[in-house]
Amino acid sequence: MFTKMRSYIPSIITALIGIGVFITVPYQIDLTRLRGVNLSGMDPRTLPYFLALSIVALSLLEMNQKRRKNKIEKLDKTPVKINPKKYIRVFITFVGIVLWVALVPYLGFILMTTLLLGAVMLIMENKKWLQVLLVPILTSLLLNYVFSTFVGRTLPTGIFF
Repeated sequence: MFTKMRSYIPSIITALIGIGVFITVPYQIDLTRLRGVNLSGMDPRTLPYFLALSIVALSLLEMNQKRRKNKIEKLDKTPVKINPKKYIRVFITFVGIVLWVALVPYLGFILMTTLLLGAVMLIMENKKWLQVLLVPILTSLLLNYVFSTFVGRTLPTGIFF
């Protein structure tokens, strides 16, 4: 029984992080300096609230799916083999994200995000080279455009552009 409960731990922790982010948003984003009436109903807290609630909702959805899967697995008692290759992929991806955080100020958001997404797609063994080339480039450019145009924030440009 404990092995089945262990599968819920990542979802529970992620949901708690989402709740923590939701609770701390008012302490992190001060609205007293905003002038005028906000007719759109959106303020600087809207996106963090939306993302925090999305994290919680997706964690709850994942727990529900695992609960349903566990009901089905009660009928199937075959042992599951642990594949160490999957853990190595996760570790390499984590190292890539740490490098991304460290190098974004120097090399810029677009370049580093493109490299990170491309590397993660290769680590996860995506065999379609057109996707490996286009998805990271388009994602980086789209995120940069959304943040600079709609959010009004510039992302790190680095030494290149």
